[in-house]
Amino acid sequence: MIEVKDIVKSFDGNVVLDHVSTTLKDGEVNMIIGQSGSGKTVLMKSLIGLHSVDSGQILYDGRDLAKMSSKEIRMMHREVGMLFQGSALFDSMSVMENVLFPMEMFSHQSREEMQARAEFCLRRVEMPERVWNLMPSEISGGQQKRVAIARAIVLEPKYLFCDEPNSGLDPKTSLVIDALVYDQSGALADSLMGMIVLLEEGTDTLYTFHSAYKVPNADGTYTLRLHVHAPYGDTCLENNVLQRKLRSRRNDSVNLQLLSVTLSDTGVLAGNAWVRPTVRVANLLRNADANNVKVYVEVLDSAGQMLKLLRDNLARVPMADTVELVFADSLQVPDYTGKFWIKAYVEAAMYETDRSNDTLLCAYSCQSPDAVPTMAMENWQLGQNIPNPATGRTLVPVSLPVPGTVRLQVFAADGRLLYRSEHAVAEGKSLLPLDLAGYAAGVYYYSVEYKGERKVRKMVVE
Repeated sequence: MIEVKDIVKSFDGNVVLDHVSTTLKDGEVNMIIGQSGSGKTVLMKSLIGLHSVDSGQILYDGRDLAKMSSKEIRMMHREVGMLFQGSALFDSMSVMENVLFPMEMFSHQSREEMQARAEFCLRRVEMPERVWNLMPSEISGGQQKRVAIARAIVLEPKYLFCDEPNSGLDPKTSLVIDALVYDQSGALADSLMGMIVLLEEGTDTLYTFHSAYKVPNADGTYTLRLHVHAPYGDTCLENNVLQRKLRSRRNDSVNLQLLSVTLSDTGVLAGNAWVRPTVRVANLLRNADANNVKVYVEVLDSAGQMLKLLRDNLARVPMADTVELVFADSLQVPDYTGKFWIKAYVEAAMYETDRSNDTLLCAYSCQSPDAVPTMAMENWQLGQNIPNPATGRTLVPVSLPVPGTVRLQVFAADGRLLYRSEHAVAEGKSLLPLDLAGYAAGVYYYSVEYKGERKVRKMVVE
């Protein structure tokens, strides 16, 4: 940001700048408008240090220009590009040499890097390669302006000053120069220009551009600004600009959706059996193929604790298509009778527009080989520990249809087994004692296994 605070500049007693103050913010295009001889050029030259002011301050990002050392001024000039009136190209240098000149003064790049940068800037201002070795006197005034802009932007300056950039130019070239200045400010991503040869008074016309503009490659909104410019006679400039907010989407983005994950055609799997997961993944957008897609499958017990993690890859999911992956590795079904969960999710190496549909959770049933019939197992119950939250000691309620032996286990939240014991339990309701001495405060899980079926509950220890 450049701050101008109450500056005064005079020549031989003639005050040109009389207590001028303003602020020029980063990323904005600012215009200084005034009559010929009103001090516009003097102000601009004062801003870049070519004129010293009589009083007041000029601050570059808080640094006072008048108090800068020669080294600091040189660094400041490195951040400034200047387009002078009349272009001010060096007559003794070719077009290419003029553009290279600032880099030879300020840059530490190699000759090849400087040459590449100069060629890029000349192409950016639409200067054909055939004129690069010509002298300024051998090209037109509009071309000289373009070369001057290329020279001004070659160091990628933070601030660009343009002194009457359109003076003496035809309307077509003026619009091109305007677009280049806006582009350097970062305010313009792309630009088009057209011309209506004749628009009669009181009429309107429909104009279609012959070229296309490039939509920003980003998810979000962008501004489309239309600006009309008449070479003369326009009495009202306030209605010459129209702009609209439009939405854009990255052309390399994908939206993966995990459609299904299957282990078996049947609902119940045998405990300890080995199965290979199959997943179906869709790429919903028509922007790009999704490459190197990572696919994960987790096996979770009935308490939500992860027992196994598998990883595999899909080399490619074409746009607007679906791909099926059969995992190379197998997973083992838990060895108990009851429910377990399969959690599958995908991870794209590219930009993804929506991650809410990347995960799928499916429930499966497993049957322990030595389990009692399902109807009998449904009659036994595992209750919530008493009390809960617990401190020191708690009781675990169990209700069995017939006398039997149960196994009581306690797990930490990360799945580590902390305690295991077996109890002979009578028919009906029983309370299994559980000593919690030495347990830190937190969340734990306890399970009771009866005739091959395991049930799990959560408890809190204070």
